[in-house]
Amino acid sequence: MDPMELRFPLDEGLLPRLYPDTDTVSKWTQAAKTEITNVVLNRNSWYYRGDELKNAFKPVYEKESLKGYTRDAQQQQGKKEFLCQGHIQLPLDDISYGLYSETTFEQRSVQAQLFQEHFLDAAILHVAERQSSEDSFLFAGVKWAAYSLSGASAAPRDYIYFEYSCKTKDADGRDVIVQYTESPKLFRHQLEEQDMGLVRGNMFVINTFRLDGDNGTLCQSAGAFENSKSGSSRGTSRAIEQVFRSILNLVGLADARAIMNLGVLKKVPKAPAGNDKKVCFVCTKKFNMLTRARQNCRACGRYTCRHCIVGLKFFNETSLYSSTLPVTTEKFCLKCIMHSRQERQFGGTLSFSGNNNAVSLSMSSASVNSDSNTIGSFDVDYKSSSITSESDAFVHDVIAKLDAGGSSSFDMNDLRKKLNTAVEADDETTRAPRVKTASSSRLTSPVNYHLLEPVTAPQAPTQRTPLPTNTVTPPPTTGVAPDFIAFSNMAQSIAAQNTLLKKIHQEGQKMMGRRNTRTPSAHFVDSPPISPCGRKSFTADADRFEILEA
Repeated sequence: MDPMELRFPLDEGLLPRLYPDTDTVSKWTQAAKTEITNVVLNRNSWYYRGDELKNAFKPVYEKESLKGYTRDAQQQQGKKEFLCQGHIQLPLDDISYGLYSETTFEQRSVQAQLFQEHFLDAAILHVAERQSSEDSFLFAGVKWAAYSLSGASAAPRDYIYFEYSCKTKDADGRDVIVQYTESPKLFRHQLEEQDMGLVRGNMFVINTFRLDGDNGTLCQSAGAFENSKSGSSRGTSRAIEQVFRSILNLVGLADARAIMNLGVLKKVPKAPAGNDKKVCFVCTKKFNMLTRARQNCRACGRYTCRHCIVGLKFFNETSLYSSTLPVTTEKFCLKCIMHSRQERQFGGTLSFSGNNNAVSLSMSSASVNSDSNTIGSFDVDYKSSSITSESDAFVHDVIAKLDAGGSSSFDMNDLRKKLNTAVEADDETTRAPRVKTASSSRLTSPVNYHLLEPVTAPQAPTQRTPLPTNTVTPPPTTGVAPDFIAFSNMAQSIAAQNTLLKKIHQEGQKMMGRRNTRTPSAHFVDSPPISPCGRKSFTADADRFEILEA
């Protein structure tokens, strides 16, 4: 590993500091709004003519339904333009929830999930506008991010860019999520930073997301990366490819953000006392070493097979004061994923009680804003009804599909279709009214009512409450004393045992008699010498015995 990577993420005092004036930020914001308007409202832009313009580019990336194209800029040397198109199975709400960040910790969490092993560090340098009740995706500010490039010869790069994100409508009246990023020109008095040994790059990127019928969400991205004085064209090409891969990583971003905001990562759970070590907690199928290995859920601690568990990337907070990697992978069972998706719409915190048997939902503002691990008083047990039977059916449908010949690795896109359908199909009469994301804050304004009615958890079997045994039900008493019936049953049981013992004793005597009559009594004098311990076989009419001679 490169020793430079061990220095990231940086301490707060080593992060770049930006001091822009109000007029400069206003000009950046106005330029971003103008560019977004030209893209989504002009029918001659790449937003509408992407299929035609891609013929002028060279295809360099294709994975699943996403395709990426690049070409050298005609007017400027050392500049590469790119175009990216594809579909992902994500609703617009999940995309806006996952991508939005206004603090350094949120920025690090987003970039860690998108760029994964290539992520080094990220930060928020300046905030001009934040989300509002009208637009939950609204943001204007300056951000910083550093990445390592694939390949030993490529030097790590960092970018300082102005971002403007919003929700708008295109010329056809369709809802569109737009993210505009551009590296601004900064003067020396506006930026204060230290030499970190990184290659500073320049970029201009516009990402758009809109629904496209049954195909899912159409993702379109266009922009350019420019070589710096110390950079190479190969490094620029690799940086563009990482942008293409980051779009596919959007699939697990919303789930990772929801689990992180709900407080599940605060404590490492232990396996509950009633946890079954032989079958999967989700699909209830037996474990085996080859196709259904046993794994632990990071949230509830229960044993789950690899078909029913999802791996998500998170920013490793311990890397701030240790030499660990900045990105860590944690695994969660499908039921915890579904539960976190349902609860994130209400701003609650998800944690687990001490015995790990029940999941707790805390709806207090103090528990949401504080970093403590206080467990809420509202407990929902998985075995009862914390997840609806309809949602459980969707999970088992996914598992059955995998067992029928699907991929051994879990398909997040397939699950997300089913999760979204399950959430939308909830009975509104048994749930509290939903709250729109635009009218509520994700962190500071939780809804003060519960989703489910408290259900008593089933009692685990103990010495005082043993497991039920298969006993013969006595006939109706019809006036006979119950003690007499119990005594009669016991006497019959003792008599049956005595009869069985006598039969076993008789069979043993017969066996010994047969052995004594069929064993040779002596050997001839001129017979060959016999070893101290030899084994001979004698065959009777219907039986065969082996006799060990001393």
